[in-house]
Amino acid sequence: MKALTQWRFDRTLLPMAAVGAALVGGPWLAWLISQESWRDLALLCIVGVLPLALRWPVTLVFGAYVFFLPFSHVAVVADSGGVSATKLIGIVAVGTFVAVGLVEKRLVKPPASALWFIALVLWAITTLAWSVSPEESSARLPTIFSILALYLAAVCFRVSEQELRIVCLLAMIGGALAATAGVITGFEADAARVERATLHVAGLNSAANPNGVGQSLLLPVGMAMGLLLSSRNVLGRAVALGVIGAISAAIFLTMSRGNLLAMTIMLCVLLLRSRVSWQAVVVVGVLAALLTFMPDLFFERINVVITGEEPTGAGRTEIWKVGLALLSRFGWAGSGLDTFATAYATYGVPGGAGRGSHNTYLGIWVELGVVGLALVAMLLFSHLRIARYTRNSISKIGFPVAIEAVCYAILVASCFGDDLWTKTFWAPWILAVWASRSAHQAKAKSRSSVAEFTDASFDNVDASVGHVTTRR
Repeated sequence: MKALTQWRFDRTLLPMAAVGAALVGGPWLAWLISQESWRDLALLCIVGVLPLALRWPVTLVFGAYVFFLPFSHVAVVADSGGVSATKLIGIVAVGTFVAVGLVEKRLVKPPASALWFIALVLWAITTLAWSVSPEESSARLPTIFSILALYLAAVCFRVSEQELRIVCLLAMIGGALAATAGVITGFEADAARVERATLHVAGLNSAANPNGVGQSLLLPVGMAMGLLLSSRNVLGRAVALGVIGAISAAIFLTMSRGNLLAMTIMLCVLLLRSRVSWQAVVVVGVLAALLTFMPDLFFERINVVITGEEPTGAGRTEIWKVGLALLSRFGWAGSGLDTFATAYATYGVPGGAGRGSHNTYLGIWVELGVVGLALVAMLLFSHLRIARYTRNSISKIGFPVAIEAVCYAILVASCFGDDLWTKTFWAPWILAVWASRSAHQAKAKSRSSVAEFTDASFDNVDASVGHVTTRR
Protein backbone atom coordinates (compact mmCIF):
# COMPACT_ATOMS: atom_id res chain seq x y z
CA MET A 1 0.00 0.00 0.00
CA LYS A 2 2.84 2.35 0.83
CA ALA A 3 4.52 1.65 -2.53
CA LEU A 4 1.25 2.33 -4.35
CA THR A 5 0.81 5.64 -2.52
CA GLN A 6 4.39 6.64 -3.35
CA TRP A 7 3.84 5.75 -7.03
CA ARG A 8 0.71 7.89 -7.19
CA PHE A 9 2.49 10.73 -5.43
CA ASP A 10 5.33 10.73 -7.95
CA ARG A 11 3.04 10.34 -10.93
CA THR A 12 0.80 13.28 -10.05
CA LEU A 13 3.17 15.67 -8.33
CA LEU A 14 6.28 15.35 -10.52
CA PRO A 15 4.78 16.80 -13.73
CA MET A 16 3.02 19.59 -11.84
CA ALA A 17 6.15 20.50 -9.86
CA ALA A 18 8.50 20.46 -12.85
CA VAL A 19 6.23 22.41 -15.19
CA GLY A 20 5.21 24.86 -12.47
CA ALA A 21 8.82 25.50 -11.48
CA ALA A 22 9.77 26.10 -15.12
CA LEU A 23 6.92 28.53 -15.76
CA VAL A 24 7.44 30.49 -12.55
CA GLY A 25 11.20 30.34 -12.16
CA GLY A 26 12.31 30.23 -15.80
CA PRO A 27 11.78 33.90 -16.71
CA TRP A 28 13.15 34.98 -13.34
CA LEU A 29 16.30 32.88 -13.81
CA ALA A 30 16.82 34.30 -17.31
CA TRP A 31 16.46 37.85 -16.04
CA LEU A 32 18.85 37.29 -13.13
CA ILE A 33 21.46 35.82 -15.47
CA SER A 34 21.13 38.74 -17.88
CA GLN A 35 21.59 41.17 -14.96
CA GLU A 36 24.48 39.11 -13.56
CA SER A 37 22.76 39.00 -10.16
CA TRP A 38 24.66 35.97 -8.99
CA ARG A 39 23.77 36.31 -5.29
CA ASP A 40 20.04 36.47 -5.99
CA LEU A 41 20.43 33.64 -8.50
CA ALA A 42 22.13 31.43 -5.90
CA LEU A 43 19.43 32.27 -3.34
CA LEU A 44 16.67 31.39 -5.82
CA CYS A 45 18.33 28.07 -6.65
CA ILE A 46 18.76 27.17 -2.97
CA VAL A 47 15.22 28.08 -1.95
CA GLY A 48 13.22 27.15 -5.04
CA VAL A 49 15.19 24.64 -7.06
CA LEU A 50 17.26 22.69 -4.53
CA PRO A 51 14.32 20.94 -2.77
CA LEU A 52 12.95 19.73 -6.11
CA ALA A 53 16.42 18.76 -7.32
CA LEU A 54 16.97 16.66 -4.21
CA ARG A 55 13.66 14.87 -4.78
CA TRP A 56 13.99 14.40 -8.57
CA PRO A 57 17.66 15.16 -9.37
CA VAL A 58 18.00 13.67 -12.84
CA THR A 59 14.74 14.96 -14.25
CA LEU A 60 15.20 18.53 -13.11
CA VAL A 61 18.95 18.82 -13.74
CA PHE A 62 18.87 17.56 -17.33
CA GLY A 63 15.49 19.23 -17.76
CA ALA A 64 17.13 22.51 -16.77
CA TYR A 65 19.86 21.83 -19.30
CA VAL A 66 17.46 21.45 -22.24
CA PHE A 67 15.34 24.27 -20.81
CA PHE A 68 18.19 26.77 -21.08
CA LEU A 69 19.59 25.63 -24.44
CA PRO A 70 17.50 28.08 -26.50
CA PHE A 71 18.57 30.93 -24.22
CA SER A 72 22.14 30.48 -25.46
CA HIS A 73 21.08 32.15 -28.71
CA VAL A 74 17.88 34.08 -28.02
CA ALA A 75 17.23 37.38 -26.23
CA VAL A 76 19.53 39.26 -23.88
CA VAL A 77 20.80 36.15 -22.09
CA ALA A 78 22.93 35.25 -25.11
CA ASP A 79 25.52 37.91 -24.36
CA SER A 80 25.16 37.94 -20.59
CA GLY A 81 26.02 34.49 -19.39
CA GLY A 82 23.52 32.16 -21.05
CA VAL A 83 26.24 29.99 -22.58
CA SER A 84 28.11 29.77 -19.26
CA ALA A 85 24.87 28.77 -17.54
CA THR A 86 24.34 25.81 -19.87
CA LYS A 87 27.94 24.72 -19.43
CA LEU A 88 27.58 24.83 -15.66
CA ILE A 89 24.31 22.91 -15.74
CA GLY A 90 25.91 20.36 -18.07
CA ILE A 91 28.74 19.76 -15.59
CA VAL A 92 26.22 19.35 -12.76
CA ALA A 93 24.20 16.96 -14.94
CA VAL A 94 27.22 14.71 -15.52
CA GLY A 95 27.91 14.48 -11.79
CA THR A 96 24.22 13.86 -11.07
CA PHE A 97 23.96 11.02 -13.60
CA VAL A 98 27.03 9.30 -12.18
CA ALA A 99 26.10 9.76 -8.50
CA VAL A 100 22.43 8.79 -8.83
CA GLY A 101 23.31 5.95 -11.18
CA LEU A 102 25.73 4.44 -8.67
CA VAL A 103 23.47 4.93 -5.64
CA GLU A 104 20.24 3.73 -7.26
CA LYS A 105 21.95 1.21 -9.58
CA ARG A 106 20.55 2.81 -12.72
CA LEU A 107 23.71 2.72 -14.84
CA VAL A 108 23.41 0.47 -17.90
CA LYS A 109 25.59 -0.66 -20.76
CA PRO A 110 26.17 2.09 -23.36
CA PRO A 111 24.51 1.66 -26.77
CA ALA A 112 26.50 1.09 -29.95
CA SER A 113 26.15 4.77 -30.80
CA ALA A 114 28.32 5.64 -27.79
CA LEU A 115 31.13 3.47 -29.13
CA TRP A 116 30.99 5.26 -32.47
CA PHE A 117 31.10 8.61 -30.66
CA ILE A 118 34.18 7.56 -28.67
CA ALA A 119 35.86 6.35 -31.87
CA LEU A 120 35.10 9.69 -33.55
CA VAL A 121 36.62 11.67 -30.69
CA LEU A 122 39.73 9.46 -30.64
CA TRP A 123 40.18 9.93 -34.38
CA ALA A 124 39.70 13.70 -34.02
CA ILE A 125 42.47 13.75 -31.39
CA THR A 126 44.68 11.69 -33.69
CA THR A 127 44.39 14.30 -36.47
CA LEU A 128 46.25 16.76 -34.25
CA ALA A 129 49.43 14.93 -35.31
CA TRP A 130 49.17 16.38 -38.86
CA SER A 131 46.84 19.32 -38.28
CA VAL A 132 47.52 22.46 -40.36
CA SER A 133 46.79 24.49 -37.21
CA PRO A 134 47.42 22.52 -33.99
CA GLU A 135 46.49 25.54 -31.85
CA GLU A 136 42.98 25.74 -33.29
CA SER A 137 42.54 22.00 -33.04
CA SER A 138 43.60 21.94 -29.39
CA ALA A 139 41.28 24.84 -28.54
CA ARG A 140 38.28 22.78 -29.63
CA LEU A 141 39.09 19.78 -27.40
CA PRO A 142 37.54 21.08 -24.10
CA THR A 143 34.18 21.55 -25.83
CA ILE A 144 34.36 18.08 -27.37
CA PHE A 145 35.27 16.45 -24.05
CA SER A 146 32.41 18.20 -22.24
CA ILE A 147 29.88 17.11 -24.88
CA LEU A 148 31.23 13.54 -24.82
CA ALA A 149 31.09 13.38 -21.02
CA LEU A 150 27.48 14.57 -20.94
CA TYR A 151 26.48 12.21 -23.74
CA LEU A 152 28.08 9.14 -22.15
CA ALA A 153 26.69 9.94 -18.71
CA ALA A 154 23.19 10.39 -20.15
CA VAL A 155 23.02 7.38 -22.46
CA CYS A 156 24.41 5.07 -19.76
CA PHE A 157 21.63 6.10 -17.39
CA ARG A 158 18.29 4.29 -17.27
CA VAL A 159 15.30 6.67 -17.31
CA SER A 160 11.60 6.01 -16.98
CA GLU A 161 8.89 7.05 -19.40
CA GLN A 162 7.69 9.64 -16.90
CA GLU A 163 11.15 11.20 -16.57
CA LEU A 164 11.53 11.37 -20.35
CA ARG A 165 8.16 13.08 -20.65
CA ILE A 166 9.05 15.72 -18.05
CA VAL A 167 12.36 16.49 -19.77
CA CYS A 168 10.53 16.88 -23.10
CA LEU A 169 8.01 19.22 -21.49
CA LEU A 170 10.78 21.34 -19.96
CA ALA A 171 12.49 21.58 -23.34
CA MET A 172 9.21 22.75 -24.83
CA ILE A 173 8.61 25.35 -22.11
CA GLY A 174 12.15 26.72 -22.35
CA GLY A 175 11.83 27.11 -26.11
CA ALA A 176 8.43 28.79 -25.74
CA LEU A 177 9.76 31.33 -23.24
CA ALA A 178 12.90 32.03 -25.27
CA ALA A 179 10.92 32.33 -28.51
CA THR A 180 8.35 34.63 -26.95
CA ALA A 181 11.08 36.85 -25.52
CA GLY A 182 12.80 36.90 -28.91
CA VAL A 183 9.65 37.75 -30.82
CA ILE A 184 8.72 40.56 -28.43
CA THR A 185 12.10 42.15 -27.78
CA GLY A 186 14.95 40.43 -29.55
CA PHE A 187 14.31 39.80 -33.25
CA GLU A 188 15.03 42.76 -35.52
CA ALA A 189 15.84 41.56 -39.02
CA ASP A 190 18.13 43.69 -41.17
CA ALA A 191 15.83 44.71 -44.03
CA ALA A 192 18.74 46.08 -46.05
CA ARG A 193 20.24 42.62 -46.50
CA VAL A 194 17.81 40.38 -48.33
CA GLU A 195 20.45 37.80 -49.18
CA ARG A 196 21.56 37.27 -45.56
CA ALA A 197 19.36 37.75 -42.50
CA THR A 198 20.80 39.20 -39.31
CA LEU A 199 19.11 39.24 -35.92
CA HIS A 200 19.88 42.19 -33.69
CA VAL A 201 19.47 41.59 -29.97
CA ALA A 202 17.42 44.36 -28.45
CA GLY A 203 19.30 46.50 -25.97
CA LEU A 204 22.71 45.11 -26.96
CA ASN A 205 25.16 46.10 -29.66
CA SER A 206 25.41 42.62 -31.08
CA ALA A 207 23.86 40.42 -33.73
CA ALA A 208 22.67 36.86 -33.31
CA ASN A 209 23.24 34.08 -35.81
CA PRO A 210 19.79 33.31 -37.27
CA ASN A 211 20.78 29.73 -38.08
CA GLY A 212 21.86 29.08 -34.49
CA VAL A 213 18.69 30.66 -33.14
CA GLY A 214 16.46 28.63 -35.46
CA GLN A 215 18.24 25.35 -34.75
CA SER A 216 18.02 25.85 -30.98
CA LEU A 217 14.23 26.04 -31.36
CA LEU A 218 13.80 22.87 -33.43
CA LEU A 219 13.82 20.57 -30.40
CA PRO A 220 11.27 22.66 -28.41
CA VAL A 221 8.83 22.92 -31.32
CA GLY A 222 9.20 19.18 -31.94
CA MET A 223 8.40 18.45 -28.29
CA ALA A 224 5.33 20.67 -28.54
CA MET A 225 4.20 18.57 -31.50
CA GLY A 226 4.85 15.46 -29.41
CA LEU A 227 2.62 16.85 -26.65
CA LEU A 228 -0.12 17.53 -29.20
CA LEU A 229 0.10 13.96 -30.52
CA SER A 230 0.11 12.37 -27.05
CA SER A 231 -2.31 14.60 -25.14
CA ARG A 232 -5.76 13.19 -24.47
CA ASN A 233 -7.44 16.34 -23.13
CA VAL A 234 -8.47 19.66 -24.65
CA LEU A 235 -6.29 21.78 -22.35
CA GLY A 236 -3.11 19.90 -23.23
CA ARG A 237 -3.83 20.18 -26.94
CA ALA A 238 -4.60 23.90 -26.64
CA VAL A 239 -1.33 24.52 -24.79
CA ALA A 240 0.60 22.51 -27.37
CA LEU A 241 -0.92 24.45 -30.28
CA GLY A 242 -0.15 27.77 -28.57
CA VAL A 243 3.48 26.76 -28.00
CA ILE A 244 3.81 25.50 -31.58
CA GLY A 245 2.53 28.83 -32.85
CA ALA A 246 4.90 30.90 -30.66
CA ILE A 247 8.03 28.90 -31.44
CA SER A 248 7.22 28.57 -35.15
CA ALA A 249 6.72 32.33 -35.38
CA ALA A 250 10.18 32.83 -33.87
CA ILE A 251 11.74 30.37 -36.34
CA PHE A 252 10.01 32.12 -39.23
CA LEU A 253 11.24 35.51 -38.04
CA THR A 254 14.84 34.30 -38.03
CA MET A 255 14.34 33.99 -41.82
CA SER A 256 16.80 31.10 -41.81
CA ARG A 257 15.93 29.16 -44.93
CA GLY A 258 17.87 26.12 -43.77
CA ASN A 259 15.77 25.85 -40.62
CA LEU A 260 12.58 26.40 -42.62
CA LEU A 261 13.57 23.39 -44.72
CA ALA A 262 14.36 21.46 -41.52
CA MET A 263 10.89 22.25 -40.14
CA THR A 264 9.35 21.06 -43.41
CA ILE A 265 11.19 17.74 -43.09
CA MET A 266 10.06 17.47 -39.47
CA LEU A 267 6.44 17.91 -40.51
CA CYS A 268 6.80 15.37 -43.31
CA VAL A 269 8.18 12.79 -40.86
CA LEU A 270 5.38 13.49 -38.40
CA LEU A 271 2.74 13.19 -41.10
CA LEU A 272 4.25 9.92 -42.29
CA ARG A 273 4.75 8.35 -38.86
CA SER A 274 1.33 9.42 -37.59
CA ARG A 275 -0.34 8.31 -40.83
CA VAL A 276 -1.63 11.83 -41.45
CA SER A 277 -3.41 12.13 -38.12
CA TRP A 278 -5.65 15.12 -37.58
CA GLN A 279 -3.22 16.60 -35.04
CA ALA A 280 -0.43 16.75 -37.64
CA VAL A 281 -2.82 18.30 -40.16
CA VAL A 282 -3.78 20.96 -37.60
CA VAL A 283 -0.09 21.80 -37.13
CA VAL A 284 0.23 22.37 -40.87
CA GLY A 285 -2.79 24.66 -40.71
CA VAL A 286 -1.30 26.66 -37.82
CA LEU A 287 1.97 27.15 -39.68
CA ALA A 288 0.13 28.20 -42.83
CA ALA A 289 -1.85 30.75 -40.82
CA LEU A 290 1.38 32.17 -39.37
CA LEU A 291 2.65 32.94 -42.86
CA THR A 292 0.01 35.65 -43.24
CA PHE A 293 1.67 37.62 -40.42
CA MET A 294 5.23 37.42 -41.74
CA PRO A 295 6.94 40.58 -43.05
CA ASP A 296 7.65 41.09 -46.74
CA LEU A 297 11.35 40.36 -46.20
CA PHE A 298 10.45 36.77 -45.28
CA PHE A 299 8.90 36.14 -48.69
CA GLU A 300 11.61 38.09 -50.51
CA ARG A 301 14.33 35.84 -49.08
CA ILE A 302 12.49 32.75 -50.29
CA ASN A 303 11.63 34.31 -53.64
CA VAL A 304 15.23 35.18 -54.54
CA VAL A 305 16.11 31.49 -54.24
CA ILE A 306 13.17 30.32 -56.33
CA THR A 307 13.73 32.89 -59.09
CA GLY A 308 17.49 32.36 -59.16
CA GLU A 309 18.38 35.93 -58.22
CA GLU A 310 20.53 34.51 -55.42
CA PRO A 311 22.04 31.29 -56.81
CA THR A 312 24.80 31.05 -54.19
CA GLY A 313 22.65 30.61 -51.08
CA ALA A 314 24.14 33.63 -49.28
CA GLY A 315 27.57 32.61 -50.59
CA ARG A 316 27.38 29.04 -49.32
CA THR A 317 27.77 27.38 -52.72
CA GLU A 318 30.98 29.32 -53.36
CA ILE A 319 32.37 28.07 -50.05
CA TRP A 320 31.29 24.52 -50.89
CA LYS A 321 33.09 24.68 -54.23
CA VAL A 322 36.31 25.59 -52.44
CA GLY A 323 35.67 22.89 -49.84
CA LEU A 324 35.19 20.24 -52.53
CA ALA A 325 38.44 21.38 -54.15
CA LEU A 326 40.21 20.95 -50.78
CA LEU A 327 39.25 17.27 -50.76
CA SER A 328 41.96 16.53 -53.32
CA ARG A 329 44.52 17.52 -50.66
CA PHE A 330 42.79 16.61 -47.38
CA GLY A 331 40.06 14.16 -48.38
CA TRP A 332 41.78 11.05 -47.01
CA ALA A 333 43.45 11.98 -43.73
CA GLY A 334 41.94 15.43 -43.17
CA SER A 335 43.43 18.82 -42.38
CA GLY A 336 42.99 18.42 -38.64
CA LEU A 337 40.22 19.02 -36.15
CA ASP A 338 38.48 22.42 -36.49
CA THR A 339 40.83 23.70 -39.22
CA PHE A 340 38.46 24.22 -42.16
CA ALA A 341 38.83 28.00 -41.97
CA THR A 342 42.63 27.78 -41.95
CA ALA A 343 42.67 25.33 -44.85
CA TYR A 344 40.24 27.56 -46.74
CA ALA A 345 42.45 30.65 -46.34
CA THR A 346 45.75 28.84 -46.89
CA TYR A 347 45.04 26.35 -49.66
CA GLY A 348 41.57 27.16 -51.00
CA VAL A 349 41.69 30.93 -51.41
CA PRO A 350 45.33 31.87 -50.64
CA GLY A 351 45.50 35.21 -48.92
CA GLY A 352 41.73 35.33 -48.37
CA ALA A 353 39.82 35.37 -45.12
CA GLY A 354 39.07 32.09 -43.40
CA ARG A 355 35.49 30.88 -43.78
CA GLY A 356 33.47 28.22 -42.03
CA SER A 357 32.28 25.28 -44.10
CA HIS A 358 28.55 26.10 -43.67
CA ASN A 359 27.97 22.38 -44.10
CA THR A 360 28.69 20.05 -41.20
CA TYR A 361 29.34 17.00 -43.36
CA LEU A 362 31.64 18.76 -45.84
CA GLY A 363 33.50 20.35 -42.94
CA ILE A 364 34.00 16.95 -41.26
CA TRP A 365 35.23 15.44 -44.52
CA VAL A 366 37.84 18.17 -44.99
CA GLU A 367 38.93 18.24 -41.35
CA LEU A 368 38.80 14.55 -40.41
CA GLY A 369 39.03 12.87 -43.81
CA VAL A 370 37.22 9.77 -45.00
CA VAL A 371 37.60 8.02 -41.65
CA GLY A 372 36.00 10.87 -39.77
CA LEU A 373 33.15 11.16 -42.26
CA ALA A 374 32.51 7.38 -42.05
CA LEU A 375 32.47 7.50 -38.23
CA VAL A 376 29.99 10.39 -38.25
CA ALA A 377 27.79 8.52 -40.73
CA MET A 378 27.78 5.38 -38.57
CA LEU A 379 27.14 7.45 -35.45
CA LEU A 380 24.10 9.16 -36.95
CA PHE A 381 22.83 5.98 -38.61
CA SER A 382 22.95 4.09 -35.31
CA HIS A 383 20.87 6.81 -33.64
CA LEU A 384 18.30 6.76 -36.43
CA ARG A 385 18.02 2.96 -36.04
CA ILE A 386 17.40 3.45 -32.32
CA ALA A 387 14.70 6.04 -33.06
CA ARG A 388 13.06 3.78 -35.65
CA TYR A 389 13.05 0.75 -33.36
CA THR A 390 11.53 2.84 -30.56
CA ARG A 391 8.78 4.07 -32.84
CA ASN A 392 8.00 0.54 -34.07
CA SER A 393 7.99 -0.98 -30.58
CA ILE A 394 5.29 1.26 -29.12
CA SER A 395 1.64 1.45 -30.03
CA LYS A 396 0.92 5.09 -29.16
CA ILE A 397 2.12 8.17 -30.99
CA GLY A 398 3.77 10.88 -28.95
CA PHE A 399 7.18 12.09 -27.86
CA PRO A 400 9.22 9.17 -29.34
CA VAL A 401 7.86 9.95 -32.81
CA ALA A 402 8.47 13.67 -32.29
CA ILE A 403 12.06 12.98 -31.17
CA GLU A 404 12.66 10.97 -34.33
CA ALA A 405 11.28 13.85 -36.43
CA VAL A 406 13.57 16.33 -34.64
CA CYS A 407 16.57 14.09 -35.36
CA TYR A 408 15.84 14.23 -39.08
CA ALA A 409 15.34 18.00 -38.86
CA ILE A 410 18.72 18.41 -37.16
CA LEU A 411 20.36 16.41 -39.94
CA VAL A 412 18.87 18.78 -42.53
CA ALA A 413 19.72 21.94 -40.59
CA SER A 414 23.33 20.74 -40.28
CA CYS A 415 23.66 20.91 -44.05
CA PHE A 416 23.76 24.70 -43.73
CA GLY A 417 25.92 25.22 -40.66
CA ASP A 418 28.86 23.94 -38.62
CA ASP A 419 26.95 22.17 -35.89
CA LEU A 420 28.65 18.89 -34.96
CA TRP A 421 30.25 20.19 -31.77
CA THR A 422 27.28 22.18 -30.48
CA LYS A 423 24.96 21.35 -27.58
CA THR A 424 21.80 21.77 -29.66
CA PHE A 425 23.03 19.11 -32.11
CA TRP A 426 23.44 16.39 -29.45
CA ALA A 427 20.40 16.92 -27.23
CA PRO A 428 17.92 15.19 -29.63
CA TRP A 429 20.20 12.15 -29.98
CA ILE A 430 20.37 11.76 -26.19
CA LEU A 431 16.58 11.90 -26.01
CA ALA A 432 16.37 9.28 -28.79
CA VAL A 433 18.44 6.87 -26.69
CA TRP A 434 16.33 7.65 -23.63
CA ALA A 435 13.13 7.00 -25.59
CA SER A 436 14.55 3.62 -26.58
CA ARG A 437 15.39 2.80 -22.97
CA SER A 438 11.91 3.73 -21.71
CA ALA A 439 10.27 1.76 -24.55
CA HIS A 440 12.32 -1.34 -23.62
CA GLN A 441 11.30 -0.99 -19.98
CA ALA A 442 7.62 -0.52 -20.85
CA LYS A 443 7.71 -3.55 -23.14
CA ALA A 444 9.44 -5.72 -20.52
CA LYS A 445 6.99 -4.58 -17.85
CA SER A 446 4.07 -5.40 -20.14
CA ARG A 447 5.43 -8.90 -20.79
CA SER A 448 5.99 -9.42 -17.07
CA SER A 449 2.43 -8.31 -16.30
CA VAL A 450 1.02 -10.68 -18.90
CA ALA A 451 3.14 -13.56 -17.57
CA GLU A 452 2.05 -12.89 -13.99
CA PHE A 453 -1.59 -12.68 -15.04
CA THR A 454 -1.29 -15.97 -16.97
CA ASP A 455 0.41 -17.75 -14.07
CA ALA A 456 -2.20 -16.47 -11.66
CA SER A 457 -4.98 -17.62 -13.95
CA PHE A 458 -3.53 -21.13 -14.18
CA ASP A 459 -3.10 -21.23 -10.40
CA ASN A 460 -6.74 -20.28 -9.94
CA VAL A 461 -7.81 -22.97 -12.40
CA ASP A 462 -5.68 -25.58 -10.64
CA ALA A 463 -7.07 -24.53 -7.28
CA SER A 464 -10.62 -24.73 -8.59
CA VAL A 465 -10.05 -28.20 -10.04
CA GLY A 466 -8.46 -29.37 -6.82
CA HIS A 467 -11.37 -28.01 -4.80
CA VAL A 468 -13.91 -29.80 -7.01
CA THR A 469 -11.93 -33.06 -6.79
CA THR A 470 -11.80 -32.82 -3.01
CA ARG A 471 -15.53 -32.34 -2.77
CA ARG A 472 -16.13 -35.40 -4.90
